Amino acid sequence: MNRLFRRETLVRRPSLGSILVFLVSLGFTSGRAIAEESPWRVTGFLQLRAVAASRQMQSFSQNNLSAVTAVSNPILSESPESVRSSLQVAQSRLGAEYVGSAGMLGRFEFDFIDFTKSTPTTAAVPRVRRAAIEYLPEGTSFHFLFGQDWDLVSPLAPFTYNWVGHAFESGDIGFMRLQVQLRYDATLEHEIGWAIGFPKSNISASDTADETSTLPVLEARYRYHWSSWQAGTSALYARLKTDAITRRREQTWVTNAFVESKTSESLVVRAESYIGQNTAGVGLLGLSQATAAYGSPREVGGFVSGRWLMTEKSAIYGFFGGAKNLDASETAPLYTRSPSLARSTSNGPGIIWNAQATLGMDRNLKKNFRIFVQASALKTRHALLGVDLFLNRSIQKGMVGECGVQLDL
Repeated sequence: MNRLFRRETLVRRPSLGSILVFLVSLGFTSGRAIAEESPWRVTGFLQLRAVAASRQMQSFSQNNLSAVTAVSNPILSESPESVRSSLQVAQSRLGAEYVGSAGMLGRFEFDFIDFTKSTPTTAAVPRVRRAAIEYLPEGTSFHFLFGQDWDLVSPLAPFTYNWVGHAFESGDIGFMRLQVQLRYDATLEHEIGWAIGFPKSNISASDTADETSTLPVLEARYRYHWSSWQAGTSALYARLKTDAITRRREQTWVTNAFVESKTSESLVVRAESYIGQNTAGVGLLGLSQATAAYGSPREVGGFVSGRWLMTEKSAIYGFFGGAKNLDASETAPLYTRSPSLARSTSNGPGIIWNAQATLGMDRNLKKNFRIFVQASALKTRHALLGVDLFLNRSIQKGMVGECGVQLDL
């Protein structure tokens, strides 16, 4: 898993036929065969997941179990107290890497998630996660990346088989961005990175404030790494338009600290923390988003995660994470009323704070093939309109259970 060290995006959707033609043109037999016969290499995994929940949950503000990130908004819930379940293959991932000469690498990566579809089956469509060119000039310590890939900021990920949801909106914020990166290994232990990128995804047909902001998003990261540890800090800054007509701009920033310890061959521990402002407004997966009516909230968050290899084939893993907007009054609700019907808006997640704890176990049945089971407890406080505060339902909690199989390609 890359992303420094990580991971798993965004929303440009090629046709399924074009991807199949692309893979067939590579002579798709197996990752090993391709690696031996050509510069192409197949990556990814196939996953079937059964998901059950004690009540309605949401995946990035959508009321389904595709990639759970929070408990659902009480005003937008449908049969919120009903137990529910689903089968999912959409988090499966398929990629191809081209290893060229003289330090060149090209990478495509797709998954099939669509948060607007609850259990899509044959209606699932490919989603471009990563599409980037990497260049490492020979005889230098520079590393260039051009394209769509993980942010420099918030580089680690917790251990979970909910690959797409994991601790987003509950302590983890780094996401994908169209960008240019430059990383420099000053010494064997020190790495410094810089990036300029586009504000965030725009899935409408017209230009918005994202395109007319003109100023890029700026990122930087320092990492110190040695045999069993790595630690560092990262930051992001932007001054982006929040309204294309009034040309109002908001300060957007985040600073992050991270550490990973591999003190033994059987135990790995990771942790991140951050503080920021308007993180969701710049494409990060935090809670704060600036709006003209409510202001520009600041937030804090972080997670701690670990994985312990009990035997050669079995491991226990888990994480705890949380995020909070520091001023609840500046958090815009996820919905509006007109006059009594609640409708979703684009004001961000609409969450004041969110916490999640996950514990799981996996076991290898064969090489690259494993089973897993995990349970998660989530507690979420949503921002509500004044007319709904009397309901006293802003804090919601629920449980999610997941089990499945995964074959690494």
